[in-house]
Amino acid sequence: MDEKGKPISPTAIKVRPMCRGDLDAVLDIDAQIIGRERATSWSENVVDYLAGGLTSACRVAELEGKVVGFLIGDVKGYEYGLPRGGWIDIMGVSPRHQRLGTGALLLAAFHDHCRKAGVEKIYLLARRGDERIGSFLGAVGFGESDYTVLEKNVV
Repeated sequence: MDEKGKPISPTAIKVRPMCRGDLDAVLDIDAQIIGRERATSWSENVVDYLAGGLTSACRVAELEGKVVGFLIGDVKGYEYGLPRGGWIDIMGVSPRHQRLGTGALLLAAFHDHCRKAGVEKIYLLARRGDERIGSFLGAVGFGESDYTVLEKNVV
């Protein structure tokens, strides 16, 4: 539902390249999702992505001129020894605008960017067992990789 209580049509949501002016909205959406603000360095990382120029694939979803979702990603080839591919660093959709196809629209725009860049795969890291994100990613075509993330406690 929109601000006036009317149903929101997915066709009303538009995806466009992210710009520096979107940073506050992106940080606000992220804080809504995770329940707190991330470290201040996170906003610097977003600015670094945007400075990437032609390779940057960061996108925002807008509804009536207001940013309601974002995807921060890029095309690169050095991550973990994998071949050149699309990498999604983080994405989010305002809780009020979830389940409207917003995330799928953002991923479709990223997929199109990657296809035009000539890459064959898109990568991301997701927490195992997070059913909410897992079911969404499965619905938009993501599956398990041949790679496994391993960890070791330091403390």
